[in-house]
Amino acid sequence: MIQIEDLTVRYRARHALAGVTARFDVGVNGLLGPNGAGKSTLVRVLATLITPTSGSAEVLGRRLDAASDPREIRRRLGYLPQELGYYPRFTAREFVEHFAWLKEVPAAGLPDAVPRALERVGLADRADEKIRRLSGGMRRRVGIAQAIVGEPPVLLLDEPATGLDPEQRMEFRQLLAELGRQSCVIVSSHLVEDVAKACDRMWVLDAGRPVFEGTPAELAADGDLEAGYRAVLSSAREEAA
Repeated sequence: MIQIEDLTVRYRARHALAGVTARFDVGVNGLLGPNGAGKSTLVRVLATLITPTSGSAEVLGRRLDAASDPREIRRRLGYLPQELGYYPRFTAREFVEHFAWLKEVPAAGLPDAVPRALERVGLADRADEKIRRLSGGMRRRVGIAQAIVGEPPVLLLDEPATGLDPEQRMEFRQLLAELGRQSCVIVSSHLVEDVAKACDRMWVLDAGRPVFEGTPAELAADGDLEAGYRAVLSSAREEAA
């Protein structure tokens, strides 16, 4: 589904990503790392919003570079950024319909696709309420709905659980498991629990570099994920010093 090789993104003298190589397949794939590790940059590259400085990236068999047409990829992926701009005068249904139109979901499928997306995030009963009247957690769920509408084969979700309460986070992890059965889902977070409990495989980034790839069980130290995560970061920083 997604293949990246020696991917580098540089801003002046600083590397946001430095030589990242990874393959993401169908299932739930987690990107874990502290703030500033490069997770959002990697997601934005895959969403065709940033052109890499060097290296290569392919999404659904299409190469990402300055010469490629990003529209072909954008039609087939769902993207939730950390901060999504909402149209407060829109209802939840209108907002999701708007993004379905941008993704060119066939018009004949909209009457089913939009209600299904809202139902899957638990907002079927709030579909016709103005976004400005929704709570922060509900707005985040509207954002998730616009990403999954049309059931795209690739989903890029950057800090998707932000603003969700514990019960909503649990429901969201269940949704991720469902989505991962047929789509390549990439979930970025700085919170170990958000990633580990939902993902089949995990990648840890630090200072723009990959420092771990494996399953949640392989990351855990004596069954403790948080301890294993801290140990991986500590070891990587000692080697880089």
